[in-house]
Amino acid sequence: MDTPTLALARNLDLSYPSNQLAAGGAVAGLVLARLTGQSWADAVRCGAGAFAAWAGARELDPDHAESAALALAAELLTGLAAGGSESDLAALEELAAAFAAVGSLRLLSATVGVAPTQPEQTALAAGALGLSAVGQQAAALLPGTALLVSHTREDGLGPGSPWTGVAALAAVVMPTLLKPQEGTTP
Repeated sequence: MDTPTLALARNLDLSYPSNQLAAGGAVAGLVLARLTGQSWADAVRCGAGAFAAWAGARELDPDHAESAALALAAELLTGLAAGGSESDLAALEELAAAFAAVGSLRLLSATVGVAPTQPEQTALAAGALGLSAVGQQAAALLPGTALLVSHTREDGLGPGSPWTGVAALAAVVMPTLLKPQEGTTP
């Protein structure tokens, strides 16, 4: 049975030097953050955040591995210099925002070469809702915008319908609409 190709998934083939750098940078970020006294959540944010910066740069500039290496180094240094976040949950929320950005960029650039499946589109919309619920509104806008913009692609690599993009953008405002207002009963 063949595994279907997904638009948002990509293997990390360690036979490529750029991918080795990404994996090494993620591990280095985790280890160095722990050695500098950061919590496990902050260390994961540091390492995986460096990887997300590398992945985002690969989507934006796929022909130049140097761009990804610079993005990884900059994020790694920033994550180490920033120290710990105010809470472990905040660190993981920042990481979720980074990966929502990577997924949105991957959808827009279509570097995998296939259209997103309905479950992938639904996952992006759910991610937008989750990010909005935890206060990451800027990142929450990215999946819906990517779904809507990529829907207009003429090469068949975008979603067939604009509705998941509309749903993802609507999901951004749902936590605000459902939040009880002062003086009212939920």
